[in-house]
Amino acid sequence: MSKLNAFEISLKQFEKASKYIDAAPDILEVLKSPKRILTVNIPVRWIKY
Repeated sequence: MSKLNAFEISLKQFEKASKYIDAAPDILEVLKSPKRILTVNIPVRWIKY
C-alpha cells in the first residue's frame, strides 16, 4: 500500500462530497486543481517532565 499525502486525501474526500452537490462537472474539475499552494511549518518544542 502506498502512502497518501494530504492533497491526495483531500481530493478523495472532495470526490465523495461532489456527489451530493449540484455543480457542473467542469467546475468540479477546476476546483480539483489549485492555482496556489501555501506550505506552513510550525515549530514544536518538546518538554520533558
